[in-house]
Amino acid sequence: ASMARLRLVALVATLLAACIVPCEGDTADRRALLPVPTDDIPLNSTEGERLLRDCTHYPGVDVLMHLATQRNQAFCSAATAATLLNAMARTVTAPVDVEFAPYPYFTQRSILQDACVRRVPTHEDGTLMSVKFLATHGATLHEWATYLSCFAEVEHVHAEVSTAAAFRDVVKAAFPTTRGAKAEKFVGINFLRTGVGEAGGGHMSPIAAYDETTDRVLIADVSRYKYPPVWARLTSVYGAMNTTDDASGKSRGWVVLGPGAADEKSDDAETEDAYPFDRFEYVARRGECMDLVTDDDDWDAVMGCTEWPNVFPAGSRDGSRRGTAAAETAAAAIASAAIGGGVVGGWWWREERRRASGFRRHVVLGSEFEDA
Repeated sequence: ASMARLRLVALVATLLAACIVPCEGDTADRRALLPVPTDDIPLNSTEGERLLRDCTHYPGVDVLMHLATQRNQAFCSAATAATLLNAMARTVTAPVDVEFAPYPYFTQRSILQDACVRRVPTHEDGTLMSVKFLATHGATLHEWATYLSCFAEVEHVHAEVSTAAAFRDVVKAAFPTTRGAKAEKFVGINFLRTGVGEAGGGHMSPIAAYDETTDRVLIADVSRYKYPPVWARLTSVYGAMNTTDDASGKSRGWVVLGPGAADEKSDDAETEDAYPFDRFEYVARRGECMDLVTDDDDWDAVMGCTEWPNVFPAGSRDGSRRGTAAAETAAAAIASAAIGGGVVGGWWWREERRRASGFRRHVVLGSEFEDA
């Protein structure tokens, strides 16, 4: 009997070891989906945590607490904007995104749907800033600073006309040296990833702290699926900012957001949208929209119902401007199939698939635009 018990204990120990060892290894591997450059110190390491605890210049937890994950691989400027603006909650009034109504909070959507942001000129002649533009082109440092100025006082500096020492002074001036003190200014950077040994192209992210002893800044990466926050050498970060953005012909650089009046918005900024938000109407139409979703696991359809104007499922009653477009597209497809038969219908289906997959490839895998 005792021998049987010993065998049972050995079997249980073996099974536990088989489970625990891979789990621990998996946790270690998942610290970052991509390897952190050897010269950087991940925040989720013993040394990284020590630096956060002992660093000389710390703006408080606000940046890390509000750190946004970019909605797609082209939205790093918008995610960084949302992070910094939410960190400035004491001095900047946030809008109400319908997804979180009635609670005010900056989101990438509420920023890009702002009337002031939609009037920002871009480096493409005659084209204004929009969700589509950002998804397909990204933003230059100047464009980023300009649309940020719709919400706060912003200063931006191209690295090519400055120095690493000047950047160091900016960070030190922005972040308090006394623990518990709250920062009044916040810093975001536009840099070339390969300049700091990372994979990718041009990128934006907030700076969350600075340690003068090691001369490192904490980059709070908004590509949270790609890299953890890392402590990088300030001189390396400056070098990565002092690289040319082909879209503007100028170098990348940094922005400093501070308290103060944002750029003047036109009197009609709040009424410019043909569909001003009404909470009661939104709730009612969201319910109608949800009733028309036939697949309970259809993420796009459910999320469309939570937007404003509500995006009703294609083929259902009109719920918004985009709902109308979707219905018209569906009607056109049906008409094409009816008139041309299987050949026309098949051609349309292949074209739609090709167009959609091409867009996905550009947004997900492309690195030629600035917000990669």
